[in-house]
Amino acid sequence: MVLLLTAALLFVPYAFSAEPASPPVKEAPGIGLPGVRIVGLPDWLGHSAARSLSVVWREMSSDGIGDARLEILRVVSERLFPGFLVTVDEEQNLPVASFSPQIVTNWDVECVVPPLSDALRPWFLRDIDGMSATIASLLSGFPVAALSWADAALRDEIRRLLAPVLPGWTITILARITTPLPEKETGERNERCLLQVAFSPEQPLVLAVVPRVYSSSLPVVLRSDLNEALLKGMSPVIGIPVLWAKKHASDIERMAEFRLSDRNTVVNSMAKVHADFVPEQISRIDADVESRRYILRAWAATYLGTDDRYPEFGLHVGRKALPWSGWDVELYAEWIVRANDLHLESRYGAEWSLFPAFSIGGEVSYPGGVFWWKARTRQDIGHPYLWWRMNTDNEHNIGLGVRINEHISIELHYDERDADSMSLRLIGNL
Repeated sequence: MVLLLTAALLFVPYAFSAEPASPPVKEAPGIGLPGVRIVGLPDWLGHSAARSLSVVWREMSSDGIGDARLEILRVVSERLFPGFLVTVDEEQNLPVASFSPQIVTNWDVECVVPPLSDALRPWFLRDIDGMSATIASLLSGFPVAALSWADAALRDEIRRLLAPVLPGWTITILARITTPLPEKETGERNERCLLQVAFSPEQPLVLAVVPRVYSSSLPVVLRSDLNEALLKGMSPVIGIPVLWAKKHASDIERMAEFRLSDRNTVVNSMAKVHADFVPEQISRIDADVESRRYILRAWAATYLGTDDRYPEFGLHVGRKALPWSGWDVELYAEWIVRANDLHLESRYGAEWSLFPAFSIGGEVSYPGGVFWWKARTRQDIGHPYLWWRMNTDNEHNIGLGVRINEHISIELHYDERDADSMSLRLIGNL
């Protein structure tokens, strides 16, 4: 008897800590392994209890069931599983251990929200909505004294329930008796307890957020304010789990868009903001800020490999219009000044965006009043782009390049009008 108790007590911690996540919670009519059935425990707890008692049962003499063996199993059960009264009966030549709580415990559950910013706290509350009641249902009929041996199984079950709604967070539990039993108990024995579930973030965490503001309609000089505003607006995201940030990527994108929407640059240019968040330890937030009315660009360029071209400065001013539904048309003017002789070239034209990344149009260049057909692709950072012009004399002007970052682009430049038609063009976007 002593040896059996000792062996069982040594085995129980392993059984309850090593048991994998259990099936959905329900009161089991009978749970068991070969040798022992368990009645009166929920699935998340009953399988572990059956495992422990099956080991004890196998270690006892196998000469039939017998009342003595059943009594020994009952005594061992009550020693192993405090908080429950255990009766052991025989059914179909198998021992059946029936569990009933010694004291009825009424449970309240409180989910303790971790310290989060005011912007992120509503997301967490939304995730755990209704979870207190779900956890409380796990504890129906569960005596507080049983936490001495079942706390690991309870934590595992709560983690299983929370994993889909709170990825990246781990829990700790704390039980407090709020209404203790009276000193002289009469009638039904019951008490009231509070189970507090606290949350802490799991690695990996978001360590930094790198913002990038892109716009084809606003000059770089106006975007610096937006970049700083976005960097400051993303500070609440620092320190949260990457997995949780991934779940709330759309919320983070909406937060970024809101942070930029009230900036003067966005308001005055009637710009539309679209953000894209990439959750990683060093996360990235990309924001496209495109004016729905105005386009303003400025640049400085120099040419390498030709004697026919000199450094130049350019300014582009445009106004978007919608003459027909679905027609995104820009009316614009450009002025280009060459550094060698301050020669001014003026261009006036219209451009139609067939697709978001491709547009066609035409323009008139002065002096001379020469008409040019033109087409171009969008200049996204890190991607190649192409632009093409052809005048009424069938002379071609082509640029094939890549925008390295917000400020620098490099092009292979071709102009049929020049003696050195091929050159390398370096562009600084202002």
